[in-house]
Amino acid sequence: MCYVKCARYIGYSLVWAAVFCIVANALLYFPNGETKYATEDHLSRFVWYFAGIVGGGLLMLLPAFVFIGMDEEDCCGCCGYENYGKRCSMLSSVLAALIGIVGSAYCVIVASLGLAEGPKCSDAHGVWNYTFASTE
Repeated sequence: MCYVKCARYIGYSLVWAAVFCIVANALLYFPNGETKYATEDHLSRFVWYFAGIVGGGLLMLLPAFVFIGMDEEDCCGCCGYENYGKRCSMLSSVLAALIGIVGSAYCVIVASLGLAEGPKCSDAHGVWNYTFASTE
C-alpha cells in the first residue's frame, strides 16, 4: 500500500532530523568548543531544559521508528476481526505521532522562551546575567 511507503520515508527523515536536534543541542553546552562555560555556570537556564535532546530528539525517535516499522502485510485477524491488525497499526502510528507533536511543541516553547529572554552575557562590570531580558 502507498501509505506504508510514505510513512517509511517520513520515518527516515524524522530520524535524521532528531539526530540533528540532539547534536545541535549538545553543541549548546560547548560554546567555542570550550567546557569552561558549563563548569562556571555561564550557560542560559534554557539550555538545561534539554529541549533539543528530549523534545526534538528522543520524543521524535519514537514516531520515526513506529513509521519505519509499519508493515504492509499486517492484516492478520484477531478475535474474529479480519482487519484488526491494520487498525492496530494505524492507531499506534497516530498515538506515536501525538507523542512527536508533544515533543516538538516542548522544543518550540523552550526555544521561544530562550529567545525572549536572551543569552546569559557578561556585562560591563563582569557580572554574568541576562542583559537583554529587560530591554526592548
